[in-house]
Amino acid sequence: MNVHLLRSPEFEETAYRDLLNLLQSIPGALNFLASEAEDVTNTYGLKVFVDEDSFGDKVLFQQSVDQQSSWDFEFPIERKIASWSDLFNQCRNYRLRNDIGDAEAVVLLTDITNDMNWFSSWENTENNYFVHTKDWPFFLGHTIDTRYPIAYELASNLLQKLMFDSLQDAVHHSHKSPKGCTMDFCRSKEDIILKLRTGDICDECIEVINVRGIDKNLVRHLFDIFDGVRQAMTFRSRAQLFNQPSRLEVRGHTQLIFLPDLGDLEVRLNPKERSLYLLYLNHPEGIPIVSLSDYREELLSLYRRLSTKSDPDNIDDAISRLINPLENNVNEVISRIRRKFLDTVGKPLADYYTIAGDRGDVKKIALDRRLVTGNAPKFSQVS
Repeated sequence: MNVHLLRSPEFEETAYRDLLNLLQSIPGALNFLASEAEDVTNTYGLKVFVDEDSFGDKVLFQQSVDQQSSWDFEFPIERKIASWSDLFNQCRNYRLRNDIGDAEAVVLLTDITNDMNWFSSWENTENNYFVHTKDWPFFLGHTIDTRYPIAYELASNLLQKLMFDSLQDAVHHSHKSPKGCTMDFCRSKEDIILKLRTGDICDECIEVINVRGIDKNLVRHLFDIFDGVRQAMTFRSRAQLFNQPSRLEVRGHTQLIFLPDLGDLEVRLNPKERSLYLLYLNHPEGIPIVSLSDYREELLSLYRRLSTKSDPDNIDDAISRLINPLENNVNEVISRIRRKFLDTVGKPLADYYTIAGDRGDVKKIALDRRLVTGNAPKFSQVS
């Protein structure tokens, strides 16, 4: 089954691509497709959450919104807000524009808060869904990789729609007291951490799946996503505790950098950064900055392959600047590489991947090369 993932304009594109990589790295019956939603910002209103309780609770169907009492959450806090109807309308409009069949799922990924304050939901009449992509650190802490709960919510909603005839029926059968099942209602939204960590489904809900006769290939893929989220979250937390780095995979003709054990997370280095990084990856013994000119031809070969520049003179000039000891260009590039790894994996894991060394000394990448996979350059020794 095709699952169209609509990126709402306010959902940052890099985060969206990382989420797509995570979902596409888990093979199965579902085919996750990248798509863009329309910008319908004019349909949104504003809501002020006066305290943590109102921000952290879902609204039940019988309550009206009027009855509801970035990284830093200081209350009162203001959020853009939209009705479920407005969110599902984006899915419907996408279907009409692209002639999407009823059997295919359309999921809107949006930073906009919905008027019921749910993490996600699905539509009774059509195969449409939305997942809220913002504010996860409030419930799960600032070290969380937000792709994990988003991917989990997406898979959970797809499964629920297969299990029940209506959302109201699903809520009726949900577990009001959390027990680590995907059908936990999580009225207090912070309770979601339990089912994320278990990645499980209870015997009662498994029986519903059996009675409904749901395609086992679809169920298996959704369970694999649950397991993938749980394993990636577990690896990340234990990696930080035990300083255990992920494998690093160099992938494709353009030799993109991925961390498979962290949910196939991509470290997005530009061609110049990637060329320098691959050079150091190719030389585990390290290279002093002042000796980079000895590696000019290897750097040129890498940059010619990876660069989008078509003018050979521009490529030569870029490498000449990089290896010129009188310029600071190489230090700037190394600093940018470090910042990107820090932003991706945090410290201290970043220390395994970055190009580091004392001033005037050999600089190297500390990562054990047995953890490097894919079509990375072959390692050679300095002559």
